[in-house]
Amino acid sequence: MRECDKAGIRDVYFLARDGQLPFKLCSRLVAETGQDLRCHYIFASRQALHLPGCKSIDDAESWLLDDTPHLTLRMIAERACVPLDVIVAAAAPHITVGPERNIPALERRLLGRVIRDPLFVTAFMASVDRAFESAAAYYSRQGLTVGGDIALVDVGWNGRLQRSLGNLLEKSGCRPARILGLYLCLSRRVSGSTGDDLRGFVADPERPELAAF
Repeated sequence: MRECDKAGIRDVYFLARDGQLPFKLCSRLVAETGQDLRCHYIFASRQALHLPGCKSIDDAESWLLDDTPHLTLRMIAERACVPLDVIVAAAAPHITVGPERNIPALERRLLGRVIRDPLFVTAFMASVDRAFESAAAYYSRQGLTVGGDIALVDVGWNGRLQRSLGNLLEKSGCRPARILGLYLCLSRRVSGSTGDDLRGFVADPERPELAAF
């Protein structure tokens, strides 16, 4: 609330699901203090934002191929919302792993080639286009396309959802000049767009002086 007041921001969006309790707390505090701050609770997730906010395969690589301990071709297909047989066919010239097997470290290094296969790119960008239409309509209804600086609240951890939401709004032709991201913790910060500001209040390895306590 203090950061929004100092920045002159009137609209703060709490991202589901991590933002549910902070949304309730902030709404109550705003009601008690009379601060001119509008609190919004919006649906958000990796699938809800990364896909429609994607602009290119290069832009998508960090979340499509997020190096989780368990990663399979089926998981990548689900992240991309493409048929499993598409990525299996795109992977065949590069790796030998079946669709359900955890991909070994050596073969994970080749996944960048897999997602740049023309067969995969065509299916993936069609998926992006389908997701964008419904996502843009939803976030427009939530007031995110009316202009003006906004703040986002989430637990963390690297600001990738903030970047994807910014991309989505940019594709809609109405990206705010400034998006202030207020996080419990940041483990690292993905490369942000101009106008993005990310702050971790308990932990921020890149800007520890901003930690509030």
